[in-house]
Amino acid sequence: MVGAYPDPRTDDDADVAWGLTNGALLFREGEVQDALSWLRRATSAAAQAGCHRRAAELREAARRLDAQSAPQRISSLPPNLAPTLVPPEGDLDALDAPDALDVLESLGSTDVVAVARPTDDDDLELESSDLLTPRAAAATTRASPPPPPSLPPPSSLVLDAVATLPLARIAALADVPDDVRARLAAVASVETLAADEALAVTGLVVVLDGEVVVQPVSSDTAVSRLRAGDALLMQGSLASSVPLRVVAGMETATVASWPATTLHRLLDPCPWVLAELGEQADRTQALAGIALGPLGHRLDEELRDRALAALEVRVLAAGELVAERGEHVPGMIALCGGSLALDPGVAPPRVGEFLFAAELLRGAAAPARAVAGPGGALLLVGERHRTQELLVTFPPLLEIFAGA
Repeated sequence: MVGAYPDPRTDDDADVAWGLTNGALLFREGEVQDALSWLRRATSAAAQAGCHRRAAELREAARRLDAQSAPQRISSLPPNLAPTLVPPEGDLDALDAPDALDVLESLGSTDVVAVARPTDDDDLELESSDLLTPRAAAATTRASPPPPPSLPPPSSLVLDAVATLPLARIAALADVPDDVRARLAAVASVETLAADEALAVTGLVVVLDGEVVVQPVSSDTAVSRLRAGDALLMQGSLASSVPLRVVAGMETATVASWPATTLHRLLDPCPWVLAELGEQADRTQALAGIALGPLGHRLDEELRDRALAALEVRVLAAGELVAERGEHVPGMIALCGGSLALDPGVAPPRVGEFLFAAELLRGAAAPARAVAGPGGALLLVGERHRTQELLVTFPPLLEIFAGA
């Protein structure tokens, strides 16, 4: 019986967690050698990330599992084949020398591979205890020293808990294949937030139970509310985003989260899922951006949501035209992300502010040419007729416009 496979830890690098997750799934299916390959990849990733202690732990785990699985590999050979112990990529004649073990170590590997060679004795019965010479047996023992006593405890998130994480109930993940959903569950960070406790959003957050309020990190203004089954992606179409957090309401809320790098790697086979999440993220980012301006400070959440529901989210590429100098302002334009570039000498609006609000109210022409800035722009836009309706329907909005 082969020993346990190491679990991913919440503080593992994304590539380490990816290797351990794939390896654990294969290990549970009995594919020990493929699982070992993934474990070695995770070891290399930990070393490259500078996590040398973690790399040492994983290296020892790989040696233990490889040594424990060696008798199984040997006993599975046909009875008319006699194995010879050789280095994985070394010279076969090297083992005839007295210092064959040194040759193995000089090749940078202490793994022992059984290479079967036909013999004339078809009735040869092989026992695993007869296959290793005393010196080769010593090599195997040296290749798998006992684990150090000071290893940290394994992650509390084990693969047996995958089935208990109801990701299939998350609407945004309903179309994700089962195997991808299992990998997401295996590396998820699951937290129960106490009342009013906040969690910064770094990639994707889904609500498993309860309700959370979405806020900009720099403000306590509510952007939206998420309930069980809802998902929130941090970054939309623009490279720059308004930092967000989720805050539990009056009761506790349980959420699962993934960092952006891990999320994109796991969902790469499902581009349609990322596209849908991205569209939702653009809307959330637009609401977060507008909440940082006068609308967020002077309108309550319900009134603001009703007013903004009629506005359209637009994502513009760098240099794309927003308004032309000397022409009518096309309508209500709020900068929610990125930047706008205006003619020299004309100050552009900041995130959360309106473009040419006074001119729009007077029916005057745009005083400058406005285009999306170098990183693009995220806007909330209402056409002229829609803007007139909003200003009449929501008098506080008219007051904000007049003071802009």
